[in-house]
Amino acid sequence: MKNPILLVLLLSTFSLQAQSFDFQYDHYSMNVEDLTVTGNFYKEVMGLKEIPHPTNAAGFRWFSIHGNTQLHLIKKETVAKASSKSVHLCLATKDLQKFITHLKNKDIPYW
Repeated sequence: MKNPILLVLLLSTFSLQAQSFDFQYDHYSMNVEDLTVTGNFYKEVMGLKEIPHPTNAAGFRWFSIHGNTQLHLIKKETVAKASSKSVHLCLATKDLQKFITHLKNKDIPYW
């Protein structure tokens, strides 16, 4: 009977420790074939601020989303295309109507 109690105590301790790290979301990386077109979309349409890659390496474009959160675009020769919504980047705005107007002004389709 001591084993189930010990297991519960260990799991409870681990659960408490995992919550104590105060993680914050840092960045999202996305592989892209056309770094220029995709980067320009996030810069010009989405209005994200482009920030320098720490080593200025070719094949990367980095953007600031909010605070220290970033989007990293990484150029690859081929990128597997998936039609699943399981993997995605979701951005929220406090003024959705303003963003919809922005998309309409740029003739960007949305749904």
